[in-house]
Order: sequence, then structure tokens, then C-alpha cells
Amino acid sequence: MCILMEGGYFENAQNYPNVSVIGTYKILNSPILPAIIYIQYGKGHVILSGVHFEYNGSLLDQHNPYLQKIIPKLAQSNHTSEFLRKIIFKKMNLKNSWQT
Repeated sequence: MCILMEGGYFENAQNYPNVSVIGTYKILNSPILPAIIYIQYGKGHVILSGVHFEYNGSLLDQHNPYLQKIIPKLAQSNHTSEFLRKIIFKKMNLKNSWQT
């Protein structure tokens, strides 16, 4: 999966009560870092994400020289990003028009 990554990570997130790590970064020769966490808070749900899983690679500026190399990789991962969004919505008991 290719995700445009410029966000942070959640240090020691697994050590806090009511926090679930639902996405991680795996960078070469580095420890696995929590990238997306879920917290049930009171009657609500909280998702914090250091990655931009909402991006659709095919909608980015194809003429931008800085993005030209990564747009095809991001576009190939659109289905994976959509799958991640579905998991997050399900975890939060939400439905969207694409769900039945």
C-alpha cells in the first residue's frame, strides 16, 4: 500500500487504556510505529491519523513535478485506501452510501 505520508505517529499509543492501533508505519530498519489510532471516548469514537488515507492519487495535480513520480503508486493503492476507510467507518458504527 502506498500512502502519502507527512504526518506524525503516536508514540507508545498501545500503552494507553482504550486506545487501539489500527494502522502502522513500517519504515526500513525502523520499529513499527502507530500511524492510525482509535479511541472510544464517552459515547463517541475518535480516529487520529498521521497518514492521509483520504487522498485519491488520481485526483492530485498530474503536472506537479514533485508528485509525478508518486501519483501512479498512490492511484494503485486507491482500493486499499477505500478498504481502510470502510474498516474505520465500521469500527465507528457509521454507514456511508457505498455500504448496504
